[in-house]
Amino acid sequence: TIYRCLRHLKVQRMEWQGTDESEEVIDALCRTAGLSQCRRYDGADTNQLPQCVLIGGPIADREAVFNARAGLLAQGCFLIIPDIHDTPMHALLWQWICTQPSVNLSLDLWYVGLVFYRPDFKERQHFVLKHWA
Repeated sequence: TIYRCLRHLKVQRMEWQGTDESEEVIDALCRTAGLSQCRRYDGADTNQLPQCVLIGGPIADREAVFNARAGLLAQGCFLIIPDIHDTPMHALLWQWICTQPSVNLSLDLWYVGLVFYRPDFKERQHFVLKHWA
């Protein structure tokens, strides 16, 4: 599902946060999707903004990275949050993210969530796609 999102949205620059164990999988995903830049989030700002940020790893890390990177949404970046329904804690974090002022468009694709901020949207929009395969 993440691969399809990256390809469909024509992502070239991605930043990611996750565990050391996920690094090999994410690197392979980036190569397969044809991304020109894929770097692990280390807390430092870079000159070139990512088009998207993949936020994985433990719940506490996900919340911290969301808080640190949510400001990028207003600059056209979007966030990918995997496993949003894996556990009750994942679901609660997903619900919390969707209610944040920096988010006004959220897509629940069951296995993964996408969040955006679009200045032209007057109201918050949340979509659930139950059978996106």
